[in-house]
Amino acid sequence: MKKAFAYYFYLEAIIIEYAIMEDRAESILAYDGKQIIHKNAKEFISFSRKANKIMKLSEKKGSIIGRYFADDFMGQVME
Repeated sequence: MKKAFAYYFYLEAIIIEYAIMEDRAESILAYDGKQIIHKNAKEFISFSRKANKIMKLSEKKGSIIGRYFADDFMGQVME
């Protein structure tokens, strides 16, 4: 990331960061067993939809995600 910014590859750096966030969101949902199922392989599941699902799961104390994320963590991420 630092190298991309140093050479003024801002768009590429943003795309890399977005890919990392998408991957982490998928991993979090898969870890809790609540992975969003793709009805159609061509269907795009947005990051905001994944983040909202993670936020709802983090509010539930019985879920694995609820144990690891602070109550307001996802609210801060979405701001």
